[in-house]
Amino acid sequence: MEVHAHSHTPRKKWTHYFWEFLMLFLAVFCGFLAEYQLEHKIEKDRGKQYVHSMFNDLKKDTASLNAAIQGNQILLTGLDSLLGWLANHGNEEDYKKKIYLYSVKYTYYFMIMEFSEITLSQLKNSGGFRLISDKEVASGILKYAQGMDVCKKYYSDHFSYFHVHEATQKELFDLSYAKKVYEEIEKNYLNMLMPDSQMMQLIKEGDWIYNNDIKLIKRYYNDVLFYKTSLNQTNNSLIKQKESADSLMQLIEARYHIKNR
Repeated sequence: MEVHAHSHTPRKKWTHYFWEFLMLFLAVFCGFLAEYQLEHKIEKDRGKQYVHSMFNDLKKDTASLNAAIQGNQILLTGLDSLLGWLANHGNEEDYKKKIYLYSVKYTYYFMIMEFSEITLSQLKNSGGFRLISDKEVASGILKYAQGMDVCKKYYSDHFSYFHVHEATQKELFDLSYAKKVYEEIEKNYLNMLMPDSQMMQLIKEGDWIYNNDIKLIKRYYNDVLFYKTSLNQTNNSLIKQKESADSLMQLIEARYHIKNR
C-alpha cells in the first residue's frame, strides 16, 4: 500500500490580501476618476458649444435689432408728421393728400423683431445652463432671455393699439386708392419706407377721405397718438435689448476668447 504525502501550500499573510485589495481598489478608483474626468470634459465642451452658439445668435439678433430700431425710428418721425397735419384740420387738397399719404405710409405696419431662440430653447429644455462654467455669462444669458420676453410683451400690447387705430382709419379713409401701395409693402415690408414722392405715384386720384368731420379727425388723432406712444415704448425695449446683446457679446468674447468677425 502506497502512502502519498500531502503537499501543503504555504498560507498567505494578511498583508498579501491587503495589497491585493488596495491594488484592486486603486484600479477601480482610477477608472472612476478617468471616467469622471472624461464626462467633465465632455460637459465642459458642450458648455462651450452652447456659449459659441449663443454668441452667433446674438450676432444675428444684433443685426436684426439694428434694422428694427432704425426702421421704427423712421416710422416714429413719420407719425409725428401725421399728428402735426391732423392737428391742423383743413379742407384744402394738400391737407387731405398729406394725412392720407402719411396714414398709409406710417401706420400700415411696423418693424417686427424676430429673435434667434434656438440656443436659448436648448439651454432651457435640456438643463444646459448648468454646463456653462462661467456663472456671469450664464447669468447674462438669462438676463437677455428675460429682456426678450419684455420685448415680446411690448409687441403684444402694441398690436392692440394697432387694431384700434386701424378701425378708425377705415372709417376715415377709402383705402382702396392705396391698393398698389399695399401690394408693394406686401412684397417687402421695407417698401413702406419709400420716399413720399414715389409712394404718392402709387396712390390713385380720387375722394380719399370718406368723412372729414372734425370729431372723427380728433378721434383718429388720439388713436394715432396712442399708437405712436406704444410704438415708441416698444422701440425703447428693443434699444435696451440691443445694449444687453452688446454687453453679453463683449463678456463672452473676453471670457471665452471668441473673435467677433
